[in-house]
Amino acid sequence: GGTLTKNKRPAGAVVSPQEGYVGLAEDFVGPQDSNAQPEHVALTDQIRLLAAKAQDEIRSNPTGDACKNAMPENMENVLERVHLETATSKTKMARVAVTLQGKKYLVKVGSDWVLAGATRVATMSTDLSNLQSDSLQEFNKESAMGTIEVWAKEGYRVICVAVKPVEELPKEIVEDEVGDFGEDFIFLGCLAIQDPPREDVAENVEIIRGAGVVVTMITGDNPITGMSIARQIGLAADYTEEDVKMCLINASEFFHNMEEDQAKKEIRARLHHSMTHKKGLIIGRVS
Repeated sequence: GGTLTKNKRPAGAVVSPQEGYVGLAEDFVGPQDSNAQPEHVALTDQIRLLAAKAQDEIRSNPTGDACKNAMPENMENVLERVHLETATSKTKMARVAVTLQGKKYLVKVGSDWVLAGATRVATMSTDLSNLQSDSLQEFNKESAMGTIEVWAKEGYRVICVAVKPVEELPKEIVEDEVGDFGEDFIFLGCLAIQDPPREDVAENVEIIRGAGVVVTMITGDNPITGMSIARQIGLAADYTEEDVKMCLINASEFFHNMEEDQAKKEIRARLHHSMTHKKGLIIGRVS
């Protein structure tokens, strides 16, 4: 058990699903398959603000702290948070009801599960303080997931933000009830958080694998982020394309989207490959 990364997670960039990213430090360089935008706009600051306000002020965790630390200066009073349901390992997203400069919004912040119910996507001209429909485009999940995967492959934890304008905010957010948080959301973009591996991990992994032990990695993160970390620490540096196909597992898909018999058959096949080829499983989305 234990964490393989430093758990000191600065937010590196705000990522637009349509138009590249804005780095949060002058010297920030994003993944090769991404485009840098030269300046901050209202949307990038609003994504940072909403991500920060979706965090629990009392309980601390590295991802939540990174979101809070990314909040733009002098925007504390722009938004009033009316209700908050914090993210859990089960939900993987926070749900929030806010008033932003007089406009009422429901907000979802967290893993790519946030994208469920999105019908439109923001552009760099979108401004929640004066939301105009012509600044939005039709949501394409495949395109959005492609953007997320570009960053996840580089080891970033990607925090997605989606909003829904409403006439009135709910009286409360009821646990385990979808309520008004189902359809008609606008995917705003993401906060990309850096979480580099601890310096000692690669050496320890090499020693353990050298002793003939098959090492499995289990994470709550996106499996693609998990695979990136596994490569960085030498756990999956020698994996072939077939190894990745067999050893990279999305636990959520196995236990929520598959029939039990099919899931058992699939797991047996993956375990057989893992033990035969001495390549550990990389299991993501574990709750």
